[in-house]
Amino acid sequence: MKFNKIPACRVISLLIILFIGVFCLTSCAFSSNRTYAEEGNNITEKSVSLTQREESATVAQTTTETTALPQPPTTSSSASPDTETLTHTEKKSSTSAKTSSASAAPSSSSQSSSSVSSSSASSRIPITDRVSNAISRLIPERSSETAEAVPVEVTAPSTSAAKTTSKTSSDEKLDFSKSAFLGNSRVLSIENYGFAKNVYGKVGLNVDTVFTENCEGSSVPVIDELKGKDFKNIYIMFGDNECGWGSMDVFVKHYKKVIDAVRERVPGATIYLISVLPISESTSAKNEYGYNQGAINNVNKLIKKLASDEGLTYIDAASAIVNSKGYLPDEASTDGCHLGKEYTRKWLAYVAKYE
Repeated sequence: MKFNKIPACRVISLLIILFIGVFCLTSCAFSSNRTYAEEGNNITEKSVSLTQREESATVAQTTTETTALPQPPTTSSSASPDTETLTHTEKKSSTSAKTSSASAAPSSSSQSSSSVSSSSASSRIPITDRVSNAISRLIPERSSETAEAVPVEVTAPSTSAAKTTSKTSSDEKLDFSKSAFLGNSRVLSIENYGFAKNVYGKVGLNVDTVFTENCEGSSVPVIDELKGKDFKNIYIMFGDNECGWGSMDVFVKHYKKVIDAVRERVPGATIYLISVLPISESTSAKNEYGYNQGAINNVNKLIKKLASDEGLTYIDAASAIVNSKGYLPDEASTDGCHLGKEYTRKWLAYVAKYE
């Protein structure tokens, strides 16, 4: 058999045509695969976007329904409103997941279909978890708000509490600006603690020396400090330094002179006689110069009778600070006689009732 010779140019031409055909087939296949891949990616993106929108709508609806719950969740066996909401939400999540899978079904290639299916399957789990987490976060907050709202109640103060507050306020705001105090060292503590300014007295002063002794820094007798003053009330306190006197009649007589002198110097003032304040039990037991609680009680009886005879008011300030045994409490004074600030305020609060 003889073979005809094929010209080289024809061989070359055939090879070129074959190469071109292979190149065209390869290009078409690559372009087709690229188109399929792009369509699969677009479908995947659309599916994910749809899933995210459904997730946002589901969480928003769950938030609205959960916020409207009237009561926090309970642990009872019966289904609570919150449990029903959770079941309803899970059903919606499952339905959304199915819809997402169905929308991703008509893909153009097996690769895009598997991608969409895996994306839908992975998106179903986070939706349920996120919704459950959202509900679990919202429910405790609701319970917390309910628990905090229960004890917030505004109750009106009781009558006794109101009276106590009123009394304390009146005690702390003592006003003796229109009054004056006259007496011995007991009245000096009133000025020392800042409860009043118009205080005229001296340590050791009595119903006799009030006409001869001067106040500290003054050149006139204590009794004359009242001259030319326009006081509404004059509170007089004497008797401590007179307890040891041999004659109480002399004490009463001289006390009356003091009352007359005050009337003369401040004719328009109302005069009050204040009782002698008590002393501590230990101080009374010392009985220095006849100064004891028994003697004080006798002097107070005389002062009370004198006030009645002169048409004046007797103020039993001792009753405001005396203890159950009839003595000054130990905590009221450091020396058993002169009062600290707290007990000075107490007996002054009692006197303030006559202002």
